[in-house]
Amino acid sequence: MPIFVVERVFSPPITEAQFMAGGKMLEPCIQERDIKHLHSHFAADGSRSMCTYEAADAERVRDAQRTAGVPFERVWQARRFG
Repeated sequence: MPIFVVERVFSPPITEAQFMAGGKMLEPCIQERDIKHLHSHFAADGSRSMCTYEAADAERVRDAQRTAGVPFERVWQARRFG
């Protein structure tokens, strides 16, 4: 299954608790679209994050983000190395 990266920028920066709350809002939306969350990286200063997902296509990932009301900058397909 293809892998997608979701980039987010937070201005002003957010807390880890706020980031986790966004993930909870997103969870049912990704389940409905058969998307699998792989992992997330959250900047130490709370200014940005990158999350990776397995999904059929990028538009499905974008739609889940929009439906949940979770802001994002871009979604792009990636390849796994290693």
